[in-house]
Amino acid sequence: MQLLVISGSHRKGSQSSKVARYLAQRSVDLQLFTSSEILDLSESTLPFWDEGAFDPNHEQWKTELSSLNTNLRNAAAYIVVSPEWHGTVPSRLKNLFLFFTSATVGHKPAMVTAVSGSRGGAYPVVELRASAYKNCRLCFVPEHLIVRSVGEVMNDGEPQGEEDSYIRGRSDFALRGLAEYAKAMATMDRSILISKDYGNGM
Repeated sequence: MQLLVISGSHRKGSQSSKVARYLAQRSVDLQLFTSSEILDLSESTLPFWDEGAFDPNHEQWKTELSSLNTNLRNAAAYIVVSPEWHGTVPSRLKNLFLFFTSATVGHKPAMVTAVSGSRGGAYPVVELRASAYKNCRLCFVPEHLIVRSVGEVMNDGEPQGEEDSYIRGRSDFALRGLAEYAKAMATMDRSILISKDYGNGM
């Protein structure tokens, strides 16, 4: 099974990217997934919304979306890492969910991981659960992570203190659960759940 970890920050070298790398590597170290990839939106060339994306004859969009579609389609599960910027999700991350349909990511498990430089982090969890899944039919699992005081945890080397040990242990628990959802949902016949007549959520 392949895991795709989406780092939703626009910033180069962000703490969200650090967390994404940690979770991607840990999922392989624990032998929960055969491989893990990272989609770092700070490196993405995906433009903001354009209806041309759904025109099959639009050459630029076909090129832009091709590799993204492949990575998203091949994954058995996803982790969506989002920083909390002014109590909300970065625009580039929300933009990503506008482009992909249920045929690409639908009815596969995803885990929200929110990142905060201080003691926040709850708002991205609420926002992603409320709206990001609607038309793409991504299935957010009940477990989520909130990585608080992110600069002090999940750094290279051994855990540095009680809080670092806690979030690492909690991450292992969450990753194991995500892997179980991925195995169970891989047995589903997704073609039954994907409809041209009812492509969007109500």
